[in-house]
Amino acid sequence: MAINVTSVPVNPTYHEIVVNESVQEWERSKGPEYHEYRRKWALNPKHFVLEHTPIHLDIEPTNSCNLKCPMCPRTVLMHEGNNKLPVGFMDFNVYKEIIDQAASLGVSSIKLNWLGEPLLHPRIVDMVCYAKEKGIIDVMFNTNAVLLTEQVASELIDAGLDKLFFSFDSPFKEEYENIRVGANYERTLENIKALQLLKQKKGRKSPLTRVSMVLMQENHSSLEHFINLFSNIVDIVAYVDYRQPLNNRKESYNDKIAQSLPSFACSQLWQRMFIAWDGEVVVCCVDSEREFVVGNIRDNNIDEIWHNDKYKYMRECHMKGEYYRVNICSKCSLPAKNKDGSL
Repeated sequence: MAINVTSVPVNPTYHEIVVNESVQEWERSKGPEYHEYRRKWALNPKHFVLEHTPIHLDIEPTNSCNLKCPMCPRTVLMHEGNNKLPVGFMDFNVYKEIIDQAASLGVSSIKLNWLGEPLLHPRIVDMVCYAKEKGIIDVMFNTNAVLLTEQVASELIDAGLDKLFFSFDSPFKEEYENIRVGANYERTLENIKALQLLKQKKGRKSPLTRVSMVLMQENHSSLEHFINLFSNIVDIVAYVDYRQPLNNRKESYNDKIAQSLPSFACSQLWQRMFIAWDGEVVVCCVDSEREFVVGNIRDNNIDEIWHNDKYKYMRECHMKGEYYRVNICSKCSLPAKNKDGSL
């Protein structure tokens, strides 16, 4: 199998370093609707094109987790005893209402996670099934794979899951278990391999699989070994630059510092919406403390929230290059990483 080990720039913090031929085969098998949605995902933010609905929804089945990874915003919040993080599970009927709305509006994709581990939700397979039955083009989620038993893997494949992203932060047992606190290296690695074997046995191309590590000082030297370990196991090998949780960055840029940075507009404002397990909606993937809540799905429809005054204000600030006027955006590290001002 030919392996492309050239880094593929996706965004300033996410880097695909191995893309196997299976990815191209998988993408060629998709219809025109899939490719049109991916075109919009890439280009709409560059030209500030706002669809009548989000292209994508991040829906959180639960914010509960079975691990205590030190770099995770959830772990940081729980360690601080933060009472702003009540733990719960999304009601399946609420989930169905979200998907019904999404399907009727033409939402193209969903990711079934945010702060928690989705495999902890007892109806995660049903969630995948329901979304695919309703015609959502691209259904995916991230997992630490600790609970990915052979039965669960088989059910997810049969449910029609399109993409499955594994978080696995080191190729070495001791280092991995020090980062993924509560996980067993050998067992989790076997879970990932077993899913790939099940795909082959069933003759399925989906779910497309990706493994990524959060690149930190602790594991930076392990990256080459990580690539070697997973290159022939999954479809894509990637790494994500560590980003300090917003709640640990209490300081904001002052106007002088912010204005010295390149013009920046966050792509997420034109792409996606985050719905927490209790229905609250936020605009940012790192807003773990829900500092900027724009609504609740129990009170308003997806399209009403997508076009409300809070969203409009954020987009206007970003389009003017004044992202720093929004408090959570003023603490974001992406503008500095995005040195050319592009998305």
